[in-house]
Amino acid sequence: MREEDAMHGVIREHLEEYLEGDPRHRVPPDFHAHLRECRDCRVMVGRMQVQADLVRGLRCPTEGLDPAVGFYARVAMRIEAERAASFWNVFSDPVFGKVLVFASLAAFVLLGGYLISSERSYAHRDAPMMLIAQEPPEYELVGSGPEQDRQAVLVTLASYEE
Repeated sequence: MREEDAMHGVIREHLEEYLEGDPRHRVPPDFHAHLRECRDCRVMVGRMQVQADLVRGLRCPTEGLDPAVGFYARVAMRIEAERAASFWNVFSDPVFGKVLVFASLAAFVLLGGYLISSERSYAHRDAPMMLIAQEPPEYELVGSGPEQDRQAVLVTLASYEE
């Protein structure tokens, strides 16, 4: 392995620490020595330094934005209280949703079966008999008056047999 390739490795290994600029992160002397000797690495690190400065400029200032003491505990307690107190939480359970759907379908099938089996057929034969049993008033021909026309048509339809 060539010495130059190893030095590029030193640049790659310590590049982030160098770009952070934090004095706690110590960059080895080999890093600075290689930057002085290698023009390509010096240009590459210079471009990355510009980019790092731009990104640092986009950061939001964090001073004074820390939440008050106990903030997270209060939020957690409020979430637990709402989770336990809400009636609607029952419907968010997927198992309960499946049971509710199947119970609704079963109730629909049972109610539909009951309605279909208990439906009484309309006795068409009883209606003409009831009308014939009563003596209808004498009607003139159709066209003598709207009320009489309606009555005549009703009697004709009710007494019709095939």
